[in-house]
Formats: sequence, structure tokens, C-alpha cells
Amino acid sequence: MNPGSNGGSTSRAVASFVGTVEDSGIAVDPAIVAILGLSGTYNFFLSDLSVTVSNANSYQVVITRDGSPIVTLVVTSPGGQEVVSSAADGTPPATGGVLIDFHVNPLTNPPSNFFQSIVSGTYNHFVSVLAPPGSAFNYSGSVIAKNDSNLGAGRLKLKVFLVGSFAQSNVSAVNTALSVASSIYAARGITVDADVFSVSGGNSIPDPAEGDVFYLSNINSDAAVNVFMGETIDAVDNNGLLLGRAGGAPGAQVPTIKSIVGIDMGNHAGANGIFNGDEPTTMGGTIAHEVGHFLGLFHPVEIQTIGSNLGNTTFVLGDTLTDTPSCTVGSQCIANGAVNNLMFPLSDPSFTQETLSLQQGQVMNLQPVMD
Repeated sequence: MNPGSNGGSTSRAVASFVGTVEDSGIAVDPAIVAILGLSGTYNFFLSDLSVTVSNANSYQVVITRDGSPIVTLVVTSPGGQEVVSSAADGTPPATGGVLIDFHVNPLTNPPSNFFQSIVSGTYNHFVSVLAPPGSAFNYSGSVIAKNDSNLGAGRLKLKVFLVGSFAQSNVSAVNTALSVASSIYAARGITVDADVFSVSGGNSIPDPAEGDVFYLSNINSDAAVNVFMGETIDAVDNNGLLLGRAGGAPGAQVPTIKSIVGIDMGNHAGANGIFNGDEPTTMGGTIAHEVGHFLGLFHPVEIQTIGSNLGNTTFVLGDTLTDTPSCTVGSQCIANGAVNNLMFPLSDPSFTQETLSLQQGQVMNLQPVMD
């Protein structure tokens, strides 16, 4: 596919496809089956999906088969080199596309450990669906490719949906939060255009990690990141600690049940349910953080053990980027500035957590949804 050129700005091309997976006869490890909450015998059903692109900086393949575990095993370049490999990737990986998902498998090429544009030619995506032994079956998907003349800066369109009376009665806090998120991204050359909509419904929104037809029914094919804000997120309140959740890292940048970012406004407002002080500012940081995940970013470090305070909380290596600070204990994270990175895994109002590295900005700008 060829997104062409649009007078020096950004152009896109989108195509849909249907693929077929065939039973490889290779059994899935029973331990993996159990971890996925399944029972019985499962085999790897395999498909070789060819994606031919020209005149593009990046593209994303989005594979959907509701209820079936899907994973991209390997992506090879036109020269036959492995660009992505689920076997070789780390934890967290360079892309969430090498992680098993029951609904949607999005993979952006280049992934977050490559910062150059793709080359023209045919890329092969080796895809697997996990299913009981049997006959071949189909899956569906889309490819979105973009040509962007300036990857050093970008424009991001946000569609913000306020769900229920709690969200809709706190528009002032939402506007403050969006202003904060815009300011964070502007420091890395990304301009945010946000439109806010009211959506009928209860005060709780579905879990973005699981997806829901509610989301799909409210979004369209515009190149935008869809942010849904409600008082709570279903079933994942996490003792008041969950502030937001993205539908993927990266998220699917065509309409699916998971093509969204969800924000828990109630946990930001606190026990009294009223926004005051720095709470809207913190919510702005959460929006920027979760949209960062949707645009392919991982945490620079991951929590290993939670201590009595940040200083004695321990961490392990996170993202694959070379210019984000790493640390193994909270006191070190404070000393070297890792805690100030937007994608640090713990929100702490004692610190200004707004920094984005050069490589983090590059990962975001390579996503097809970005102008």
C-alpha cells in the first residue's frame, strides 16, 4: 500500500483484509493454556501475512478475532531480517504485538527499538491464533500506513468522551487536565488538538484492556486517539490506585473494541469526589501517560516490589530505549531523574513527571495516527 504524499504534510492509506490460519500440529504448552485461563488442548494455528508498502514511514497491522488468543510471532523485512521476534523480545517488549491478546493484536512497524522509517517492499508477519486442534479458519484485520514529511514534530488529535453525569459535571477539571497534557507533549514538539464530547451512560466505563462494543459504537475512522473518561473503570478499581488504562502499547489505530484510552476520574478526585488543588493537574499527567502507552511507549522501569515509600520501592529494567533513565531502587530513581519521566510507573505529586526523551518522542511520532 502507498499512502502517497500530501503537499509536505501527513497522508495515510488504510486497507482491510481477511487471512487464514492453519493448524500447525504444534501444541501450546499446557502451562501457557492455564495462564490464559483456558482448559484442554490448544495448537498454534499459523499464517504468513504479507504487507507490501511504499512511500511510507510506518504502518500498523491490526488483527482481530474476538475471543481467540492472537499473537504476532515474527516480522521480517524485505531483506529477510527479523524486525520483531516474540522469542527474542524482552520484558517489557519493544511492542505489545508480541504479547497474546484475546481480541485485538496491533503491531506498528517500526517497533519502539527502531527509530528509522521503514523501507519500501514486502514485510512478512507470521501470525498465530491459539485454538483447539481442527480445521483452518479465517481472521480479519486492517493495515494503516502513513507518509510524514516531518518526524521531528507532530500533531495529535484527541477525541475525549465524557461518560455519565460525574464526568460531565467536571468539565472544568477535564479542560485543565487537557491543557496540562497538551503542555507536556508540546515540550517534545507535539501539538494536541482535543475535542470533547458527552456520551450517555453510567458513571463506570468498561475496562480498556478487555475492550467493549460500547467503545466501538462511539468512535469512527478518523485518525485520532479516543479517550473515554468516567468516574470509575469496571472491575479494576485497584483499591483506588488505578488512574487510567490504555487499550494497548501500541493501541489499535483503526476502530476496534480496544482502540481507546480510559481515565478513572473518581480516583483522581479522591475520597470526597471533588476536584481541588493539584488533582486536575495530576489527571492531565495521567492522560498524557496513558496516551503515551497507546502511542507505543512502555515504562522506563517496572515495579518489582512496592516498599513503604517511593525511596525503598524496587524496580527492574523497563523499555528498550537507550535515552530513558533506569534505576533499581526508588532513591536512585529520584537521584537520576527517572521519576520525572512521564512514563514512570508510579504517579507521585511530589515530582513533576512530565519529561519525554528524544527517543520517546520518535516512537510516538512514528505511529500512523500521528500527523
